[in-house]
Amino acid sequence: MTGLHAVKKLHKVSPGVLLRALLLVGVISAAVTAQVTWTSAGASGTSNELRAIVYGNGEFVAVGDVGTILTSTNGTSWITQASGTTKELFGITWGNNLFVAVGDSGTLLTSTNGTTWSTVVTNLPYPLHAAIWADNLYIVVGDNGTILTSPTGTTWTTQVSGCYCDFNGIAYGGQPATFVVVGGYTGPIMTTSSNGTTWTAITAPGTQVLNQVVWSGTTFATIGDSGVIYTSPGGTAWTQQVSGDSAFLSDIIWAANQFVIVGHEGAGTLGPILSSPTGITWTVRTSSTSQWLYGIAWGNNLFIAVGSDGTITTSSGVTAVVNTAAPALKQEAVRISGGQADYSLAAEGHVSMKLFDIRGRLAGVLLDREQAAGVYSQSLRPAGMKLPFGKYILSVKTGKSAIEQPVVLGQ
Repeated sequence: MTGLHAVKKLHKVSPGVLLRALLLVGVISAAVTAQVTWTSAGASGTSNELRAIVYGNGEFVAVGDVGTILTSTNGTSWITQASGTTKELFGITWGNNLFVAVGDSGTLLTSTNGTTWSTVVTNLPYPLHAAIWADNLYIVVGDNGTILTSPTGTTWTTQVSGCYCDFNGIAYGGQPATFVVVGGYTGPIMTTSSNGTTWTAITAPGTQVLNQVVWSGTTFATIGDSGVIYTSPGGTAWTQQVSGDSAFLSDIIWAANQFVIVGHEGAGTLGPILSSPTGITWTVRTSSTSQWLYGIAWGNNLFIAVGSDGTITTSSGVTAVVNTAAPALKQEAVRISGGQADYSLAAEGHVSMKLFDIRGRLAGVLLDREQAAGVYSQSLRPAGMKLPFGKYILSVKTGKSAIEQPVVLGQ
């Protein structure tokens, strides 16, 4: 993103606490609004971000921030499970009668039933983002070019990827069968392997960071920032498709004879859903949620997507339902200028202000304390916090309110 950009959105805030901000952080971004209509499918029981979800062993298992793990057999009633960690969990897979969940600071958890979880010591400081079971092998990928493999989920081997880059997603398929890993930081990254051990970097398509990849049985499809979608019959030669949306696309699955994508910051909605039976022609579906969506799964003839503030959306036809445990929100105008957040509190309360990268990973804590009623200014680049230039998500929360807005930190 270069030049001048602006984002102005309708947000919600509790009565009694008024937050004002103007987002002009070196650059201003463009405007979207969203109206929400919900059909309740039961509360998730958490307001933590939910980052990923999988279906296995007859149940859905969702994972997220502060070590959150939720399970459900029907997609309506959710049970919180003890994970044994407070780290953010970014990805989860099911295979060979084992759940494998991965997260921040090398966190790796396993479970045979989704209820009792064991910690695998990886001694890695880097975030792990995605996991897969394929070709009789578990593979986990993460930052700094991390690739771990295990035939059992118990003992793990670090593989040489040849790249000190961030890996975000992995799939297996094609003829001959191939593992494809995607990622990037300032641009796209892609690497492939026929056995999970020897990896070869290939030229990734486009210029946007790639967030996930999936195999349909005939076609690979990979997604990324700014609504990019690419397809490939074998994982090497890629063709860009028109998504019809400019969203940050977070996750993609192949289920019920169609690709389904979820994301955030799309055209006219914060939690866009796209679908396609071929990967070529895409339909943008209104998710009917003001929350951002990070992960999606299919099971028991049901799509379930998860997202910010504990949101869980579900439909056999890809329509959304609300998480009633999320903070109550009301319409709000936001304004930030000169690289700082100017806001006012009408009453005393706890204020949390954080920056996340566009894949939802915590980049920095700007503020987390009680404040009296009054007018305040908070720098978005405080002394000692080194943040690269680029796109971020500013999250401002009080006891009963939550505001999330994209910002661009310029020079």
